[in-house]
Amino acid sequence: MPDRSPSESHRSAPGALSQATRLVALLVQAREELGTADVGALENEARVLARTPGDPAALARALVLTGYDRVLRGWSREAEPLLREGLALSEALGLRDEQARALNGLGAVCTLSGAYGDGLGYYIEAVELARADQEGADLARALANIGNLYSHLREHIKAADYHHQALTLAQAVGAVSMAQTISVNLAFSLHQLGQVHAALTLNEGLLRVLSAGSSHPVRVHLLINLAHNYLQLGRSAQGLAVCREGLMLAAQLGMEEERCDLHVTRGTLLGQQGRWEDACAELVEGLTLARTGSFRQRESEAHRELSRVFEVLGDLRQSLAHARQFQALEAELLTAVAEHRTRLMSMQLEIGRWQQRADEQARLNRELVQVNLKLRETQSRLAYQAAHDSLTSLLSRAALDEEIERSVQSGGGRLQALLLIDLDHFKRINDVLGHDMGDLMLREIGHRLAQVLGRGELGARRGGDEFTVFLSDPGSPEAAIGRAEALLGEIRRPVELAGRTLVMTGSVGISFCPLDACDPVTLHKHADLALYDAKRGRHGVSCFHSRLSQAASDQLELEQALRVALSSSELRVHYQPIVSTEDGQPAAVEALVRWQHPVRGLLSPGEFLAVAEESDLILRIGEWVTRQALRDVVTFRRLWPELQVHVNVTPRQFVQSAFAEFVQDSLRAEHLPKGAVVLELTEEALSEPVALQRCRDLNAAGFLIALDDLGVGYSNLTRMYELHTQRLKIDRSLIARLSPDHADQRSTRPIVRALSIFAEESGTAVVAEGVETPAQLEQLRELGCPYFQGFLEARPLPVTELLAYLRAKQPTETPGGRASRGPWF
Repeated sequence: MPDRSPSESHRSAPGALSQATRLVALLVQAREELGTADVGALENEARVLARTPGDPAALARALVLTGYDRVLRGWSREAEPLLREGLALSEALGLRDEQARALNGLGAVCTLSGAYGDGLGYYIEAVELARADQEGADLARALANIGNLYSHLREHIKAADYHHQALTLAQAVGAVSMAQTISVNLAFSLHQLGQVHAALTLNEGLLRVLSAGSSHPVRVHLLINLAHNYLQLGRSAQGLAVCREGLMLAAQLGMEEERCDLHVTRGTLLGQQGRWEDACAELVEGLTLARTGSFRQRESEAHRELSRVFEVLGDLRQSLAHARQFQALEAELLTAVAEHRTRLMSMQLEIGRWQQRADEQARLNRELVQVNLKLRETQSRLAYQAAHDSLTSLLSRAALDEEIERSVQSGGGRLQALLLIDLDHFKRINDVLGHDMGDLMLREIGHRLAQVLGRGELGARRGGDEFTVFLSDPGSPEAAIGRAEALLGEIRRPVELAGRTLVMTGSVGISFCPLDACDPVTLHKHADLALYDAKRGRHGVSCFHSRLSQAASDQLELEQALRVALSSSELRVHYQPIVSTEDGQPAAVEALVRWQHPVRGLLSPGEFLAVAEESDLILRIGEWVTRQALRDVVTFRRLWPELQVHVNVTPRQFVQSAFAEFVQDSLRAEHLPKGAVVLELTEEALSEPVALQRCRDLNAAGFLIALDDLGVGYSNLTRMYELHTQRLKIDRSLIARLSPDHADQRSTRPIVRALSIFAEESGTAVVAEGVETPAQLEQLRELGCPYFQGFLEARPLPVTELLAYLRAKQPTETPGGRASRGPWF
């Protein structure tokens, strides 16, 4: 947490200002910060305080409000000592509202001076204080300030998110003036994200609300926002009008950086009108102010615009000079932002923990609004839902484990049994009849189990197509086995579904207490091993015994851990860029799954996908990766609008009858076009008998298909041509041997050249995988291969690092609009 001690010049209260002067400052601040409807109350309060000049609470409030007013004007040097003194006095007097405001003010001071880590520390402390006191206005102020901090770091997506949260909270607690201030900041973030029309709508709405005679600093920022909106939309006349008003108001309030910003914007607007001489004069005025006040960002913008103006006026020497100064300043600013982000990384874990607590608090706040006479009923319903499976109404696994724990502790050593039941080939129901029918089958099986369980027997749904039965007193192992066989008999009774008569079978694994274990976790583990043995041997019921192979145990543990990972958000998607061999610009990213194992760390696909493919997990993982990749690409396309995401499709996914519908629904949920995703299929998947027709169906539906790992299978060119895939991805093994290490090895250059020619002639794009050296890239250029991916460009990156990569790859924007980016191929 940042240094909290007062500066040397303010350690002896009451400081340089007399109390009467501070109270007058409070009145001034009230008029400028609040709407006219709120000023009267503070004026009355100030008059009362003025009659009690010895009141330390009045002094604390005046110090904090006066300091905060200085922050709003950008006078951080004058604000800091007032806020530090006000914070110390507020803490001593227990004035928690003033503490929160002072902490927010000091955070803003740090943000303005570039000490972002310290600023975030102050904001987090303000958030914790507001949450403890359930003060919505203080919490909204802190969230808004965190958003401002991220705006300074050019992380506008995060900034907009925090501003949205703060605005919602400020509106909920009726903090009208604060909501207006936050709206101005939100509009700035939306503009930076390219949502200019949304920003303009928000700004114009605020302008109608704020009185024309208002001289609050927020109005200056609102006018600056509008000027930028009008500039971006080419509405120069309106932009010049708001610049004129903004310049007068900023001069009146002594807001020098804002004046500088408005001069630069006015100069750019004049340039839009072709008034180049006037534009030059305005920009020079802005540049002078920027240099005087050391406003480096504004100075950079002024140089950029002056370079363009002098180019139009034909003074190429001046244009070049300003262009060079712009480039130097921009590099300096980007370096500074990178350094600040690095320092801020140490705070990310803490803000993540805070965000989790804040989300929980937000949920609780929403629930509190809805609290009424049905509270007890709601609590009872929630308790029931936590203890029961929503589909079958059997106990949940957690509730069953609690019952097992109690039974074991009170059992006195008597024999008890845990039966783990798995339905055989259940996935066929989902594949053929659909998941709705599968849910009906599970509900029927759960109902049958519930009907036949007797005294001392408990049933639960473990998840998927697995059920658990606990026998608290079976009498003997043989009796437990007999009970398991009877339950399987109930499962085998015919079921009528969708006009069909279906017969399900199952397998059972049994573990005993105290013979095998006496705690729920180990009992489940041993029952899992027995179930695996039963399914492998196809003999219905199996009991745990020590001879079960360690390999099966390890594989089963990995499979079960992977099931938990799916429901516990342990899977991650990393993205490897696919870029042009000519200019290095990204065209797509490939989605690659990773497992953030709680013990073993980050696992690559090779360490767990083989286990997943032996069960239904591969389908669930494939669906999860597809949905997550499409959610993420929505964010990526805000930076790179034409970016595509490649998603790997397993053979089992590809043959699912509802696969195309699933992809279409996932795209529709994210409002993405079909061209946003490329389905990568291996040669194994395309060797299926239905592959040719399935590819034709997908092509007809508008989906793009890539043949992955070309060169490691046995596909021929005729087969590839018939499949009509839109992408060919050359396997890394061919790329690695473009230049053989030994004389007796043959180069793969002819193969790569042939594939490139084939692709060009057939309208298919080629991507080289596994490119790791500049020499390989140069050869690919010579061979006509247009795209590549590999460690030479980037390793697979998590979302945050990929966003940084995409930002770094963004071309410089042209005046008045975003830089255009060409389509993928």
